[in-house]
Amino acid sequence: PPSAELVKKLFLLTDVCVSLRQSIHRNYQGKLVDIGTKEGTPRFARMALNLAKTHAKMFGRSNLIASDERILTRVLQDTCPRRRIQFCRILLNWDDAISMNDFRTHIPDVTYQLCYRVIEELQALGVIRAETIMRDKEFWLDPEFRELLLTAGISPWPIG
Repeated sequence: PPSAELVKKLFLLTDVCVSLRQSIHRNYQGKLVDIGTKEGTPRFARMALNLAKTHAKMFGRSNLIASDERILTRVLQDTCPRRRIQFCRILLNWDDAISMNDFRTHIPDVTYQLCYRVIEELQALGVIRAETIMRDKEFWLDPEFRELLLTAGISPWPIG
């Protein structure tokens, strides 16, 4: 059986994943019209735990070890929409608000429109908070979601 610490981390990670995986529905003009419902966290967690157990069994182990936990963490993060998890991890580097222009310097491969769209989605999901100041959008991670990311062991995106 997995340790209580691993189970707690698993539930935190799956909570992050189901929050970021919610679907966003837009109309033909690209405006947000609806947010889908969250998946069931316990069901998602059970599937992830079974994956880790299967990985351990492939190597003849009945107990989960650190490599199984790393695989589990990687797979769960990979189930999140790539840009959403990337933006959240980048935002972990700042405690305060950052402007869209400053943020984009850390992701040069993303156009302004795509950046705006992802930020809009994260704001609709309640993951970030945003406001417009003098025609520039500033945003920051919701404090509760920031704590959830850090407690789940999700590290900040390296910037430099």
